[in-house]
Amino acid sequence: MQKKIIQLKNVRITYISLFRKNLWQGKETKYQATFIIHKSNEVIKQLQEQIEVIKKLKFDGKTPKNFFCCLKDVDDLKEDNEKYSAEHYNDSFTLTAKTDYKPLVVESYQNTNPSTGKKEKVLITDEFKIKAGDYVNAFIELTAYDTPGKGISCKLLGVQFCKHGEALPSYIPPFDFIDEENIDTNDFDLLDEDF
Repeated sequence: MQKKIIQLKNVRITYISLFRKNLWQGKETKYQATFIIHKSNEVIKQLQEQIEVIKKLKFDGKTPKNFFCCLKDVDDLKEDNEKYSAEHYNDSFTLTAKTDYKPLVVESYQNTNPSTGKKEKVLITDEFKIKAGDYVNAFIELTAYDTPGKGISCKLLGVQFCKHGEALPSYIPPFDFIDEENIDTNDFDLLDEDF
């Protein structure tokens, strides 16, 4: 199957690990970012069509048991996780993209090379330039996998900064720290909620 690169335009970015690999349980995993894509964005149709093409070629058009897909309708996530009830997720899909190799991260403008007169990309090296809630363009590629499990993942190829957006609030895990009377301990109490 010929790989197809898809461009996301003017989408919000969150859960950003563009300059160093994400840490999970103390171990480095991959570079990654999650994109919040409004349902009115024309790329949603393109993503859904490509997912169906991949399912047809890789899984005979069927949805395997315990199938995982990187493109998620937020309406389906709200019941299981209260963070998706935040206003910035309304009428949206999320798409999480990952890569083993550092993705290309560039500015919204280009510089002219004085010796050649050609336009050149301006690399972003400051990891704090792009923050959760900012708007970006991105290049991604959908791929199928069947070990472990079966599903469709998203490879992150590159990100272009567009403009700063309203900062997204951090999700607060459901636990309370011990009060000042117990300040000598390092314990904390979990609330009666699931993470």
